[in-house]
Parts: sequence; C-alpha cells; structure tokens
Amino acid sequence: MIEEGKHVFLREKCTLCGKCEAVCPESAFEMMGKEMTAEEIVAEVLKDEVFIKASGGGVTFSGGEPLAQVEFCVEIAKQLKVRDVNIAVDTSGYVSREAIDKILPYVDTFLFDIKAIDDEVHKTCTGVSNRLILENIRYVDSLGVPMEIRYPYIPTMNDGEAAAIGDFVKSLHMVKKLEVLAYHNYAERKYNCLGHEYPTKEIPLPTKEELEIARKKCCI
Repeated sequence: MIEEGKHVFLREKCTLCGKCEAVCPESAFEMMGKEMTAEEIVAEVLKDEVFIKASGGGVTFSGGEPLAQVEFCVEIAKQLKVRDVNIAVDTSGYVSREAIDKILPYVDTFLFDIKAIDDEVHKTCTGVSNRLILENIRYVDSLGVPMEIRYPYIPTMNDGEAAAIGDFVKSLHMVKKLEVLAYHNYAERKYNCLGHEYPTKEIPLPTKEELEIARKKCCI
C-alpha cells in the first residue's frame, strides 16, 4: 500500500516520458542520453576542435557497441575527417565484416578487447564464441590499421588466459599497445538504481600481485 503524500517511483509503469524529471524538486531523477543528429554531434565535438588538435587527441566511437549503428558512425566520421580529426573505434569486434569495412576508411585506430582465446572460456564469460572477434582482429591487422588491445582481467572467469592472449597478440603486426585492465564493480550501483541484481557481485576484485603476474604472462 502506498503511503499518502509519499513520492513512489513505480518502475514497471515508467514510459520514459521524462515528466517526473521535470517536476522533481531535488533533481533526483535525470534522463540519461538524448536523440541527436550526426550534424548536432559533430557541432558539439568541434566546440573543442582547438583543444583536440593541440593535444594530439581525437574522437573515440564507443558504447555499448558503436558498430551496431555503423551507418550513423560513418555519417559522423565523414564530417569529422573533413576537419582532420583523429578517429578511434572502440569495438567488441563481435560485428559483421561489412560493418568493419564501412567504417574502415575513416579510422585511425581500432580498440579491441580480448576476453579469452579459449572459446569455451569466452562463451562462459560472454555467452558467445570468440571466433568472429579474433577473425576481425586478424583482418584489421592484415590491412595495416593500428590497434590497441585490452585484456579485461576477471578473477575466476578468464584469469588463466593471459599467456594465450600474449601469444595471439605477438602473432599480429599492428598492435601498438596491449593493456591488462582490472575487473571492477563500478556498475553495481547502477544495477541497484535500476532495481536489478548485480550479476557478478560474487567475483573478487583482482590484487595488484595478480595483475602484475598477468602482465608478465602477456609479456607487457
């Protein structure tokens, strides 16, 4: 029973209309994200064009999976390339070859995660095979496009994959950086706010010693 005079958020009735945000007196509610055109995004980016050029930086398409909206990414990338803005694409690699080919002409660097080389370990971690991901990494490498590889180190899940990932990266030619990323639980609060159970709350955070061992096995 709802207490009279008390504000209650019934998530199951939410239609994402945003009206509750508009009237919330303490700004406790906030709509995250909004629809924008490619032109609007480019205009926003170019507000910092001087700083981007002076720092040697650029724009990174990330997500989620940016190449799930590859046509939109290409539309933005074309406009940025006219202004000679450096572009990186942070992708899972679990995308079609067609998507890779469409964005390829505008990309200066690809950023890939490799969670596992062992296909069964990868399926356990993500629910899907890693074959498409590894094939796409080899394909990008064969075309001479610079890459950075990240190994998200997750204790009890993929902590035995360091040496195999290191060996795979050594077989490539265009990897400019291999980095071991420590598993973290920063998303737990977001899950709680959305009323969801955090699925990996039982996984321990890695120690500095474990990460250092993983880096050595990767030959970093």
